[in-house]
Amino acid sequence: MRQLLIYTLGLVICTVVAILLTFDRMERNHQETPVKKFLASRQQDKLASKSSSEPNPVPTRKIIDFNRSFGTAFEGIRVNTADSDATRFVEVHLQLILLRNSRNAFLVDEAPTDNQKRLREIFWAAAWDKAIEIIGEKTAFELQQEAIKLELKESLKEELNRLLSDSESVQDVIYKDFKLQ
Repeated sequence: MRQLLIYTLGLVICTVVAILLTFDRMERNHQETPVKKFLASRQQDKLASKSSSEPNPVPTRKIIDFNRSFGTAFEGIRVNTADSDATRFVEVHLQLILLRNSRNAFLVDEAPTDNQKRLREIFWAAAWDKAIEIIGEKTAFELQQEAIKLELKESLKEELNRLLSDSESVQDVIYKDFKLQ
């Protein structure tokens, strides 16, 4: 009976340590931990209940694809790597998680006005160029490393938020597809 108790206690301690190490690594990689997500959603629920009588609702998140469409085909970002010894390229399909607000309404509105369509075209052209610039600075060896991919996502997020003049618009960048040739 004593051995079972010691074994169970050891298992619980190992599980707690593994969870804490995982959360610590997520924070170092600038990822939101499940605890923070839960607390943030609770705060949003409280704000929503307090401001339900107010005209400004709590902003919602929306996932949009980061690509160019040509007819029925969608093209991801395709750029040569910074390798000088060989010709290699990377193709990346991204998705953005946006927190809808007045700064990015032109990107997430389902039926955009003519002005919003023009803004959308200008933003996507600038964002596309910036993404090509950021991704093209990396070598093939760097792009194989997970830490560099996470750094790349953060750089893209920062630059896209800078283009939108709002540090909170783009919540996260997701790799839908990542091919290195």
